[in-house]
Amino acid sequence: MKPELTTRGRAVLTKALAAMRRWPDSVDMSDWYDHNPKVQSTLRRPTPYCGTTACLAGHIALAATRQQPDRFGDYQFSRLPKYLRVAAHEDFCSENVALAALGVPEDERAAVSNRLFFTSGWPRELSNRYWAATRPQARAEVTIARVRHWLKTGK
Repeated sequence: MKPELTTRGRAVLTKALAAMRRWPDSVDMSDWYDHNPKVQSTLRRPTPYCGTTACLAGHIALAATRQQPDRFGDYQFSRLPKYLRVAAHEDFCSENVALAALGVPEDERAAVSNRLFFTSGWPRELSNRYWAATRPQARAEVTIARVRHWLKTGK
């Protein structure tokens, strides 16, 4: 069954995908996020978040909050938009913030998380393409293709 995203969720997802297209070096499905504030954007290594690389969930959370995770990987409660504070139920890791930002219903969050945020839950062909990719641009393209497949099929 196709996912039914809220208008806000679709807008956040669109922003996240645009960031991945614009800054493919920032896409890294091997970790929720990694941040080194000393790493600055350059022409050779452009990053949208002052050195942050992120998986799909991290990109969605960054697009929704427009802020960096703190050093523990969670988002500060007081700085989150009210709708995310309520929807994430005070569990502010990238995964929960991203699912809340997309408007995924509570009873579907575990399944959606496994399908989108872990390459082991992706269709085998896309997972294999991601891990075989040797260029950041190719990894970003496969990640975006994974999202499009999910939006089209719900799988």
